[in-house]
Amino acid sequence: MIEELAYRQAHQAKHPIARRNGYLLSTTMLEVARKLIFTWVELGKSGLAFAGSSRAGKSTALRAISAALRQAFPDLLFVDFSSETQTPTDRYERLFTQFMEQLARGSSLRRRTQDCHALANCLMSMCRDSGAAHCVVPLDEAQRLGVHQWEALSILWNRLEMNSFGMCVFSFGSEELRHKSKLIQDGAGSQGVAGRIFVKVFDFDGLRTRDELKLLLAQFDEKLQFPDAQWPFTRYFAQAAYDGGWRLATEADSYWQALCTHSCIDNLGNGRGICMEWVVDPIHYVLKDCLNNPQCIPGTTPLDWAKGLELLCPKKIY
Repeated sequence: MIEELAYRQAHQAKHPIARRNGYLLSTTMLEVARKLIFTWVELGKSGLAFAGSSRAGKSTALRAISAALRQAFPDLLFVDFSSETQTPTDRYERLFTQFMEQLARGSSLRRRTQDCHALANCLMSMCRDSGAAHCVVPLDEAQRLGVHQWEALSILWNRLEMNSFGMCVFSFGSEELRHKSKLIQDGAGSQGVAGRIFVKVFDFDGLRTRDELKLLLAQFDEKLQFPDAQWPFTRYFAQAAYDGGWRLATEADSYWQALCTHSCIDNLGNGRGICMEWVVDPIHYVLKDCLNNPQCIPGTTPLDWAKGLELLCPKKIY
């Protein structure tokens, strides 16, 4: 039944690209960040951060890397913190929210130390219960934290170390995170934070080259499949063209040119790269056009990358 065009059109809302979740695109930046974080966790180092533009794929990368870490290091304790989304039903998230709220009301060292001590006791208890000697803290939307909160994390790190527990914080945030880390590093009273939480701050870049784009498009032709291995994403939306030998990866040159034209950058691309959301959205648009528009014949008629970019993306996409 899925072989019928009308069936796929009627059920396209169930496809991962329509739900905008359920699949992961591998990118150069994701792999770089994964290798760095894995190395730091393996070595028991304390803290590193990634800063990049909005919509660059940082939160997606953090979730994917966190999941991979959990599989690779089952004996470690993982506690996810997000300064943007605090879940009231999760006692650890709620505890951290209360911890930050108390810091905002009072900035004395005594209050911060007392609150950090309570959180440290909680984390150490969790480590003991799970048999872990090390605590890994993936922190999303990290630019939202203030200096007092970073200082509190440094105190928390000290509390754990004093009791023979390790702590690694890896943070993902916007470019504002880089500015905050520099202020902290330059501040005479915040050297402990810099040495524990901001040991290194790396760039989180977008897609930068035509070759990277081609590798990205090829994943729709092969790696990404729904509902089973017989239906790569490209085949689901353009079965006739796919079965005839056409592949989305062959569109790399025309799509790259459309990206450069739309964003007013030359064919060498932009130094920090094009944000992933603005790369992926037009791909979704073009694939759906292949499925729903009888006049769209991949491999025979040019795909309308420019229209997808114009409809879905701002002019500044890097």
